[in-house]
Amino acid sequence: MRKLLSVPRLVLLSILVFAASSAMAEMVEHHGNTVEAGGSPDSCIVCHDGLVAENVSYCTVNCDFSTSHSILKHYPPEGKRASYAPVAEVRAKGIKFLHGKVTCISCHDLKKQNRFHLILDEKGRLCGICHIKEVNGSAMVPGSR
Repeated sequence: MRKLLSVPRLVLLSILVFAASSAMAEMVEHHGNTVEAGGSPDSCIVCHDGLVAENVSYCTVNCDFSTSHSILKHYPPEGKRASYAPVAEVRAKGIKFLHGKVTCISCHDLKKQNRFHLILDEKGRLCGICHIKEVNGSAMVPGSR
């Protein structure tokens, strides 16, 4: 017969599982705070709401849930796969997705010390990592120009 865990043991087990998963999260120093490097948009917006953190208007205005470049959208967008670099390619360049969706950490890597902690390609650009642009009618490979 199976022995059921007592409530105190179950609580202790839950605490240990939570502590172990938290310990695996990479923590970084970010403007005087220690934060999770791969945080969710909710954890980012705690400070980046325009009230606490300075110079965040671009992300709080343009990376919101209503613009054409909003977060929490699947990558690549439905029906636009030809206009975007393959997932494996952009991941290899440092872009991260949360459950297949674009989030704050898709473009921002808190371990980067550049302005806005942006993930940049070898030419110092962000957009060309994911977006395939057309130049004079011919497709442009991300990172080329």
